[in-house]
Amino acid sequence: MLTQTAEKPKPTDEQLEIYERVSASPENLLINALAGGGKTTTLEGAMTFIREPTLYLAFNTSVVKEAEERQNNGTIPSIVKIDTLNRLGLRCWRDGNGKAQTDPDKPFNLLKAYINDQVTGREDRRAANESFADILHATKMAKHLGYIPTGKYPNARRLCDIEGLNARLETPLTPFEQEIVDDVLFTSIQASYAGSVDFDDQIYMPALFGGSFPRFPNVLVDEDQDLDPAQHALLDKVAKGRLVAVGDRWQAIYHFRGAETGGVDKLKTKFKMQEMPLSYSFRCPENIVKAVHWHVPHMRWIKTGGTYDILPTLDAAAIPEGAAIICRNNAPLFRAAFALLSKKRSVSVAGSDIGPKIIKLLGKMGSPRDSSEVLIKR
Repeated sequence: MLTQTAEKPKPTDEQLEIYERVSASPENLLINALAGGGKTTTLEGAMTFIREPTLYLAFNTSVVKEAEERQNNGTIPSIVKIDTLNRLGLRCWRDGNGKAQTDPDKPFNLLKAYINDQVTGREDRRAANESFADILHATKMAKHLGYIPTGKYPNARRLCDIEGLNARLETPLTPFEQEIVDDVLFTSIQASYAGSVDFDDQIYMPALFGGSFPRFPNVLVDEDQDLDPAQHALLDKVAKGRLVAVGDRWQAIYHFRGAETGGVDKLKTKFKMQEMPLSYSFRCPENIVKAVHWHVPHMRWIKTGGTYDILPTLDAAAIPEGAAIICRNNAPLFRAAFALLSKKRSVSVAGSDIGPKIIKLLGKMGSPRDSSEVLIKR
């Protein structure tokens, strides 16, 4: 359990050094930002020292929307182009290959059609359907890793062979499953050229098969620890000037979806980047930071105080306002959330919009006219 208060401290010596380096030197920079290290504030501060057109690439849409809002209010300079990697990739593919429409159901539909039309024999079709989810996952992982079926598109930039793909799957493909993955992937590539792309294709196709790529004197990349090999390949095509990448090796959590193993250090080596730290936590005070020194011994703090407790049991009435409950798994967090809600406490579950889910659940449990006491008893 964590207890903290919010305040806005002055820039740290590390942030000021980064601003100075961005302003005075054209070298590529790798900013290693620990959790709560003021990454967004530092990026915004660095942008104000850049006088040339800049491309800022974020990992997801929500970050881009927030950045665009800050640009609208003048915090981020107008010379900065803000994009997600996917949106950039789709534009590069369209500019180089003509119109393309995004179909998020494309992978599922192609695999389903393949099994129905191409897999003959009752036993083979049954086996394919039983392995449907695994085959679909392998097809998606192939795009993240940059796998192209052997012998297909020899002029494309193949990043991974079948052994590399199997190494990243929980269970390696059988020869039968591998044949399906190869055929479906080949059909998917053909469909992309015909104008139908899914979300993974937005990176996979321009990164491996080509497109029309913009040129910016400066490229800023957020959450570099989460980039997969195909995203690294796309970045290679775009970052022809100075590259400033921000991330945290300790928060590399997307290995399951293809994130590059050791990607931060590979990026640092490839672009000959000078590494600079953001080791102060703006989010957590002293005692909380010290509690994680067993894992990240060089993390520092801005604020003093704070409390840290390991709760053997949850007493909702004893949880103070402004506390954060951290758990490795989601299920205990939701149990804690419902316990607090039962005590009429306000709750926010990070990464999950719990309100609409509760409303939907209550709708299934009873009438909108039922009282909260009645619903809780149910």
